[in-house]
Amino acid sequence: MVREDTGSGLVLAVSGAQNVARRSRSFSQLGLVAHPARVNGGVGFVSYLEGDLFTVAALTVRNNRITALDFILDPKRLADLDFTILD
Repeated sequence: MVREDTGSGLVLAVSGAQNVARRSRSFSQLGLVAHPARVNGGVGFVSYLEGDLFTVAALTVRNNRITALDFILDPKRLADLDFTILD
C-alpha cells in the first residue's frame, strides 16, 4: 500500500504489488536524492529535488516486510513533520 498526501485535500492510495512497483518507478524518474531518516519516531526516508525538500516517507514494517509507504508531499505538512536524517 502506498498513500500520497499532496495537499490537494485528497490522498492517493495505491495497493497491490505491481501497482505499488509502478508508482515507485514513477518517483525514481524524478532524480530525487533520498536519505534514510527517523520519521515521527519510525523508519522512513527524506527526499530532495534540486536541494529542496520534496517528500518525507514513513514506512510501516510488519514481519520484516514493508507493508505500507506513506508519502507527504504537501509543503505545509512537510514543514510540521518531525524527522532526523540518519547517516
